[in-house]
Amino acid sequence: KLLKVRISADGMQAFITLPRLDNNGERAVYSVQDIMQALKEHGVIYGIDQDMVLKLAQDPIPGREVVVATGKPFRDGLPGEFEYRFQRNLNRKPVEMPDGSVDYMSIKTVETVQEGDVIVVYHPAIQGEDGILVNGKSHPAKKGRDLPPLGGKNFTRSEDGNTYTADISGKIEIHGNRITISPVYDVQDEVGTKVGNIDFAGDVIIHGGVTNGVYINARGNLTVMGLVENCMLHADGDIFLLKGVKGNGKTMITAGGNITAQFIEYSTVRAGGDIMADVFFKSKVICDGIITLSGKFSSVVGGSMSAVGGIECYSVGNEFGVKTEI
Repeated sequence: KLLKVRISADGMQAFITLPRLDNNGERAVYSVQDIMQALKEHGVIYGIDQDMVLKLAQDPIPGREVVVATGKPFRDGLPGEFEYRFQRNLNRKPVEMPDGSVDYMSIKTVETVQEGDVIVVYHPAIQGEDGILVNGKSHPAKKGRDLPPLGGKNFTRSEDGNTYTADISGKIEIHGNRITISPVYDVQDEVGTKVGNIDFAGDVIIHGGVTNGVYINARGNLTVMGLVENCMLHADGDIFLLKGVKGNGKTMITAGGNITAQFIEYSTVRAGGDIMADVFFKSKVICDGIITLSGKFSSVVGGSMSAVGGIECYSVGNEFGVKTEI
């Protein structure tokens, strides 16, 4: 009766403490049968360390708690997981620099993939493994649940369902659990008389500038990384003009969505969404959303500007009295 058995709070370990003396005040001695009977009386039936029980019977360690049984640890399952091989969150707003200027080249308007690229890898769920307590009862583990496959178009899913590969080159987007790859018209050089007009049923990306009176129509988004001069631009979606616009009084820019530009001069601008820029100079601007002139040097000089949602800017007009309508 002096032999003490303790089970840990989680039920995964059982301990025995042997007394230094028995009821008669003599050195306590316990046989293997005594120790096993004590464990049984306390419900310990699994994971018993037989070697330790024998050692305690042959060479007791009185007055110190000793582990004599250990349960089987449980292992929770892990859910399935998609590993995306493309950037999902694009930075479509320019970064404001410490000096108050705005870096429009920091904008990333589109993520593209090439035909044959692996765009997503699925890692299946890992199933858990139930544990066993020292009293023999099961300790259930959390189940690992698989995710439903991704939907969308213009990609192929492997036979094992774990690898997604692009069928075409183009722009990749994800909305919820659907991925879409759409064709992109990508021009590495300047667009002028050599390239001519562009009319494309998707996104258009121009890495150079646009000049010489050409007309560009994109039924998706339009991005121009170089300077825009003397042309007409239209997009059903958003327009991004990362180096700005030097118009000639005939330059027209229209977007069904938002327009973002470093600066716009001598142009007519119409946006169905919002407009963001640093400077407008002698331009006619109409906006169905909000016009935001970002940066501490932002200004509107000359021309006219109207917006349904409001206009935010640092400075309007100049000290020379240039007529500016807001």
